[in-house]
Amino acid sequence: MTKLVAKSCKDDRQKAMTQLVAKSCEDARQKYPKRIEIYGDILEFHVKVITRDKKVASIVGSNKTHCLVLLQDDHCWRLFAKHAFQDDSHQPNPDFKEIGTKIVEKCKGLPLALTTIGSLLHQKSSISEWEGIFKSEIWEFSEEDSSIVPALALSYHHLPSHLKRCFAYCVLFPKDYRFDKEGLIQLWMAENFLQCHQQSRSPEEVGEQYFNDLLSRSFFQQSSSIKRTHFVMHDLLNDLAKYVCGDIYFRLEDDQAKNIPKTTRHFSVATYMLNALMGLELYTMQKGYAHLCHQVRK
Repeated sequence: MTKLVAKSCKDDRQKAMTQLVAKSCEDARQKYPKRIEIYGDILEFHVKVITRDKKVASIVGSNKTHCLVLLQDDHCWRLFAKHAFQDDSHQPNPDFKEIGTKIVEKCKGLPLALTTIGSLLHQKSSISEWEGIFKSEIWEFSEEDSSIVPALALSYHHLPSHLKRCFAYCVLFPKDYRFDKEGLIQLWMAENFLQCHQQSRSPEEVGEQYFNDLLSRSFFQQSSSIKRTHFVMHDLLNDLAKYVCGDIYFRLEDDQAKNIPKTTRHFSVATYMLNALMGLELYTMQKGYAHLCHQVRK
């Protein structure tokens, strides 16, 4: 299954992941003889495009569009409460429920927003803290201008500084990239992100705590693969990480080999893009850039 990214010519944030049935007609005949209808020399392909932007559907010329509906109010509350009151078997305090209901409305039926904001509020034990979340100006964040979901930005805002660094670092991973806990902790160690205040704790133990904290706050999700030993970061959270770190962290894309910002200090590159880096290291060193390059296999 080959994955392609469809980009809008007006806005490169408008992306859709497409899945092709096969790489070529000949390949398809060999691999999927029972799944593909062949009429003479004509091979029928079905392409599925998944996007949050209706403009993408018109750009790719879709002849059929299926729009997913938002979660119903009762489903929104149950999802939010599952994370906000995860340790409580009894009904939540009426005051918490009243404020929580108002916060749920601000999430506008988006499951990821409900999950992350619920996980955030689980860390807040007082009514005043919940009221502070509800009245935050970050809710007025314009999604149209930045594509950042306010609930996610609010959850990031309340992260401890050491977790903010570790989260932002993950923008070096491509969207939908599956990573393992131990490998990411080693990368954090190399960047000196792990604060070992207690000599009795090893850097690996501190890194595992950081990782589990981000996982419990829904910044990471367990991969849906069979082995379930890898993790992923939702593409909306990847967008958030890119927004908060600016150009300090830079992920090299197909059309950006000649456009690395001068402020970049860390960048990642997929192995299939290595040919585009011919001569780039010498160029960047001559310009005095400090950078760390990670090879990311797709």
